[in-house]
Amino acid sequence: MPRPFQAPYPWVPALEAELLGEARPIWERLLDDLAGARREILFENYLWREGRAAEAVLDALETAAAQGARVRVLLDAAGAWALSMRSRRRLESLGEFRRYHPMDLEGLLGRLRDRLLVRTHRRIVVVDGKACWTGGLPVHDDWWWEHPLPHRELMVRMQGPIVAQFSDAFERLWRDAETPPPTPLAPMPPPAARAVPHDRKRRHYLRSLLHALHACRERAWFATPYFAPPRRLLSAMKRARRRGVEVRLLLAGPRRHDHPSVWRAGRRHYGDLLGEGVRIWEFQRGFEHAKAALFDDDAFVGTPNLDHLSFDSNHEIAAEVRGAGLPDALETWFHGEFADSREITLAAWRARPLHDRFLERFFGVFDPAF
Repeated sequence: MPRPFQAPYPWVPALEAELLGEARPIWERLLDDLAGARREILFENYLWREGRAAEAVLDALETAAAQGARVRVLLDAAGAWALSMRSRRRLESLGEFRRYHPMDLEGLLGRLRDRLLVRTHRRIVVVDGKACWTGGLPVHDDWWWEHPLPHRELMVRMQGPIVAQFSDAFERLWRDAETPPPTPLAPMPPPAARAVPHDRKRRHYLRSLLHALHACRERAWFATPYFAPPRRLLSAMKRARRRGVEVRLLLAGPRRHDHPSVWRAGRRHYGDLLGEGVRIWEFQRGFEHAKAALFDDDAFVGTPNLDHLSFDSNHEIAAEVRGAGLPDALETWFHGEFADSREITLAAWRARPLHDRFLERFFGVFDPAF
C-alpha cells in the first residue's frame, strides 16, 4: 500500500479563490483590501524598493492603522536592503515592523550561514482574518500599474478556512518558529484548498509538485521566471511525458529579464526536454514573473521559482486549490500568456547559434547558485 502523502496543513473547503494577472486590477484590489482593514493586517514580502508602489502600500497601511487595525509588517532584510529611513520610520509608526535575518552585528556573530543564505521569499497578505493573498508581487515600481510595461505577475486572493493557514504561516516566521510537522493528508473532494509552505528543512512544495506530477494523467503546466530545477523534477517531467501527459513550460524570455545569466543557464535544459516532447514557451511581451503550476484540475499559485534558491534555501509558500474556479481561471491565464510567447521547437533549438550554446554551458556551471 502506498505511503500516504504528508503535509503540514490539511485540506479545507475552498470558499473563494480569485486569480488576478494584470497589474492594475492586482494593485487596486490589494490596496483596497489593505485600506479597508479594521482589525488586523499581516504583510510579508521579499522585495521592497522606494517609489510609487511603496508609497501606495504605506498610505494604505496607515489608513488601516488609523481605523484601529493592528499592522504587522515583515520584510526580508536582503530584499529590502534599500529601505529608506523615512519608510522605515513610517512602518515602525504603524505598529510592529521586523526585518527577516538582518545582517547586523548580532547576526554576524550568530548563525552566519542562515543570515546570509536563508531568506523569506514569501508574499503573504492577510486582512482581518477574512481574506489572504499570495503570489509573486513585490513592492517595486517595475510591477506598478502605471509603468509603461509592468512586469507580468500572478496573484490569488482567497477566503475561507485557508486564511487561517496563511495566518499561521506568517505567525511562525514572525516568531522564528518552525513549520508545523507533516501529518498524513486526508483527501477532500473539491472545492478544497491548502497552504503549502516550503523551507530548506521541510521541502513541502517540491514534494507536492513531484506528487502532483506522478498523479496527473492529462496535463502538467508550469510558469516560472527562473528555471534551474533539480534533477528529480526534470526526471519527473520526462516520466510524465512518457506516460502521455502534456507537459508545458511557460518561461521568461530575454526581454527585460532581471537576471540574464539565470535565463541563459536555464536554457541548457531545453534540448533534453524538447526531445521528450515537452513544449516550451518564452514570454515576449516584457518580463514574465508569475509562479504557478496546473496539474489536471489541481492549481498551484505562490512564490516559489523552479530553482535552487527556492527549493534549497528560501522560505516560500503557495496555495494549492482544487475547484473553486481556480483551475479553469489558471488555464485561461496560461492560454493568454502562451499567445504572447514564442514556442521553442526542437528544430529551432538545434539550429541555435554557437555563441548561445557557449553561454548556456558557461552560465550552467553556476547552476547551484541560482
